[in-house]
Amino acid sequence: MNSNLKLQCEVCKNVVLLKVYGGYVHENSFTFSCPKCNVTVSGYLIWNENLDEGMVKEFKCKNATYVHEGSPTHVLQLATEFFTDKIKQFDPNDITSFFPPYMLEVSKSRATQQKKTELVSMVSDGFENEANISFRIWELYKNNKHAFLISQLIQNEYVKKPTYALENLKIDYSDIIKQVLYRPFSFLFIEDYYRIQDLQKKLLQLKSKNLTELQSLKKDLSELITYSDENIIQLLKNFSIYFELLWPIILTYICGPKEIDKIKETKGILTTNFDMLKNYYVESFEILSSILPIFLGIQNIYLRGNRNDFETETAREFKDIHTINEYNTKMQNKGNRLKYFTKENIFLPLLDPNTLNNSIRNSIGHHSYEYEADNQLIKFNDRSKSWDLYLIEFGDLLFKTIYTAFAAFEIIMFLKHEVPE
Repeated sequence: MNSNLKLQCEVCKNVVLLKVYGGYVHENSFTFSCPKCNVTVSGYLIWNENLDEGMVKEFKCKNATYVHEGSPTHVLQLATEFFTDKIKQFDPNDITSFFPPYMLEVSKSRATQQKKTELVSMVSDGFENEANISFRIWELYKNNKHAFLISQLIQNEYVKKPTYALENLKIDYSDIIKQVLYRPFSFLFIEDYYRIQDLQKKLLQLKSKNLTELQSLKKDLSELITYSDENIIQLLKNFSIYFELLWPIILTYICGPKEIDKIKETKGILTTNFDMLKNYYVESFEILSSILPIFLGIQNIYLRGNRNDFETETAREFKDIHTINEYNTKMQNKGNRLKYFTKENIFLPLLDPNTLNNSIRNSIGHHSYEYEADNQLIKFNDRSKSWDLYLIEFGDLLFKTIYTAFAAFEIIMFLKHEVPE
């Protein structure tokens, strides 16, 4: 389904042509800056599932009005699942403006395009309901509402209903709860779940060889371990809100080809903008960097058998940090915390220091950045440091924090339930 919409800016009366290409996502959001006055125009279009009632079920727009007359100065493409050309001047002789992104994908690889559309269709059909179920089961688990928890686990087929009394039902909650939380997000691990399995094997290996040291780590970081799982759940909830804005980035990561570096100057996404994503990144950075002591303690034990034994060069650089507890309580600079994972990192690519960028976080926090809407280019400034990222590069950083969140959840659940006091 395709729809061509002329949108007239309510401020300067400039007209742009918005070409919407329908896929498996029924609600297509968009946001862009008027090329004449730079006012942000945003809205959404919902396709009719029953085409007998017309293609468009609902259309809403802020700061622009749908018009039938007027010559457009610029053209934009909106395709929820695919990268599209950035805003450009309207030229009726430019056939690329009329070539659907879907067809460009097919021209590259029909098999890859089919894989992408099937994945979007699968996730779109049931994600919201599955996520709601997962989060309410988690809430029952955290609040120790066991009767209601068991009922929900049985109802959603995580546990078989026993033929005997429910009170005698024995459940490994740590394992079941992980299954519950992975279910709606399973599409993220079609190719990469083996990385989670590798992490699980490392943790079990530590339990068999270094249990006493793990117990000491659990005691040292007890307060952090206690509340961090709820913070991770918040990141999963955030992701469930914004992930549909990043479908082209997610599909490129999962299905390939991984081409963001090649296309970033000419291609972008119209489903979101920097303002819509930046706070999600800051929250991801803050929560995940606060959990770094747990990652580092596990890494020290895995590599050297001692939670307080740091990598030699890093230990020399930070001479005042002698223990994991001091790293947790004294090292407040998040950028310095991340340096402990630059020379050695057993968690790659689940925990990537390049994804958690302290200077980007500072630039956002201090509002020391510029956003070129037409080019979808973000110019960050953090004191003496400055660099540029395109919107799809920034979206890629935000997206990859979800894998760090799941790695953190695995470690926290392991320490809570597999390591005795």
